[in-house]
Order: sequence, then C-alpha cells, then structure tokens
Amino acid sequence: MLDAKKAAIIRVAFAAALLLFLATSVGISSPVQKAEGLENPQQPADCSSILKILVEEEGSFLENLTNPVLTSETQVQERVDFYREVKPCLSDLEGILPTDDLELVETLVDRFLILVGGVGQRIDLVDLATTNDAAVVELRDNLGLSPPKGLIYISYFDYRYELPKQLAWAFKKPEIAAITLPCRFIVVLKSPELFPIMNRLFPGQVALSKEDLERTISHEFVHAYLLAQLGAKKELPKWFHEAVAVYFSEGAKELSVNYTFGDVVIGTVSAEAPEKYKEYDVLVRYLLFRFGEQGFYETIKVAVETGSVEEIFQKTGSHDFEDLFEKAQEWEENSGREKTIRGIMIGEGFVLMFVVVLFISVWRRETRK
Repeated sequence: MLDAKKAAIIRVAFAAALLLFLATSVGISSPVQKAEGLENPQQPADCSSILKILVEEEGSFLENLTNPVLTSETQVQERVDFYREVKPCLSDLEGILPTDDLELVETLVDRFLILVGGVGQRIDLVDLATTNDAAVVELRDNLGLSPPKGLIYISYFDYRYELPKQLAWAFKKPEIAAITLPCRFIVVLKSPELFPIMNRLFPGQVALSKEDLERTISHEFVHAYLLAQLGAKKELPKWFHEAVAVYFSEGAKELSVNYTFGDVVIGTVSAEAPEKYKEYDVLVRYLLFRFGEQGFYETIKVAVETGSVEEIFQKTGSHDFEDLFEKAQEWEENSGREKTIRGIMIGEGFVLMFVVVLFISVWRRETRK
C-alpha cells in the first residue's frame, strides 16, 4: 500500500504548498516580491478554502482518497461533489507541490470520480457487514475478522472499449475480468474479450456467465475486505492476499488482478499467471495441513490485524516466502507419492482378491466334477 514515511512526506509537502498557495491567493507578498515590485497571481477565491478542507479533514487526506470510509449514499454523493470541486483547483498547485506528489493526488481524485462518480454503466455500493456473499460470510462470521467500516464500490463495464483510459491499462490482458484497486474499489468487465462482436457471434461463451461473474466478484470482495481493513498505511505481501482470496472465494481466480498502490500510480499490469494460482492453492493446502482449519483461520486473522505474516513464517520454520513455498512443494510431492503408493496397494489388493475368488470358483467347479 502507501508507505507511511512516503505518506507523511507527501502530507507535509502538500500542507506547505497549500500555505504558500493561500499566501499568494490572499495577496500576501514576500519581502523579495515587494522589493522587486512583482505582482501576486490571483487564484479563484473558492480554491483556497476547498484545498484547505481537503488537507484539514479528519485523517490523512491520502488515506481518505485511497480508503474512503463512507457509510451511506448521501455521504458518497457529498464526497463526489467535493472532489469535483477539488479537481480544477489542483492545477493551481503546479510548480508549488512536487510533480510526483501532485500527479499522485490527481490520479486518486480522478479514480474516485470515475469509479464512484457514475462513469461506469452501473455502480453498486456494498456493505461488507451485511452482504450475504459466501466468501464475505466466511471471513466475517467464521474467521471472525471484523468487516471494515464503510462501503465497497463496484463499478461495472459491459465492454472493453467502454473503459476510460484511466482504467484501460489494468485490463490490457484480454482474459482479465475484474480488478481490485486499493483499498475498496472493484472494477468488473463483464465481457473480457477485446472485441464485443465475439459476444454476438458466440452468445454466452465470451461474456462472463452469471456463475463466473458471481465467483469473480466474490474473489474481489476478499481482496477489498483485506485491503480496506489494512488501510493505506499497512501492507501484506501479494502471495498472502491471493492465497486467502483463492481459499475463500473458491474459483474465478484466474480472471482477477489485485493491484498494489504502486501499480495504481504507475499503471503496471501485474496479473498472475494461472501457474501462480496453483502455487497459492498448494500453499493454502499446506498451511491447512500444518495448522488445521481452526489454526489456519486464527493465523490469517492475526496476519490481517497486525499487518504482518511473521507468525506464519515462525510457525512453519520458514525464512521467507520462497522458503515457505519450498516446504509446501515438498509436502505436496510427498503427499502425491503417498497417494500413488496407496493407490498401487489398493489396486494390488483388488487384483489379489480377484485371483483368490477366481481360484475358489475354479476349485469348486472342479470338485463338483
């Protein structure tokens, strides 16, 4: 997610830039400017107050952009209206705020307006505390992980060409049907294929089926559940996110992408290959074998609540993910050999039984003669 040190630096830089902006917008000159007779550029009167609200609202404004905790449609609409006012004012900070920081804020504001402001064909607001989605119910009620406060935002697009350019980069791979962006934004493309004509030529075979759509969204709910719970300041490794989502959503994993904060800013396509999901599946089964279901659930809960996977490494005697996965692979290979040996023994048992029955049958037939 967003590194805490980086977030603090951006906050300080933004606040400093805002003070400078406010000074120039109300006509206060520095001594150097007065001596040189320079005029202060006048900014729109409302921008100073709008940007001041952005910085002074409760919590980090970057956290509010990446993880907006809003609990009603009214609050969502108020936030949309506010960011629509903020957007044109951000350009006034050009040359005052460092370019990278300004681009970050602009990207996050644009993303919120696109995904929540109504650009998609349909937008659903979902409360993870009340939804009956199977994966969420398992996380919430059986795992005992408190649902994150606020709504999750799901934006739907029918076809690839409908995607705004700010999202198109995330769907470059034609098989991708859904993405989760930090911390609670889900985007669903109902027809992953590049050319919509394919849906008309092969109806029901290219667009996501109802079952695939539900499983895909369920998988994204798991990502959003964890990301929104962690917030922008804590981050768990990608293998943990995917392994948990694979286990709790039970399917559609190959259609999904979970993006990190850096991916969102620079526009990186980082979809996992199907082979990776097989690795995650092996990893989950290994952890279930080691901990048992209850122990597995407790370990997952601790990792999310602390923002750390160290307990998993400690319990398995692993140094890092590579070491952990190596142990999982070794366990999988040994399990496979044991299954093969059992299969051979069972097969040999059936053969022996058949031979015995055949022998007895022949013997009885001969004795009757």
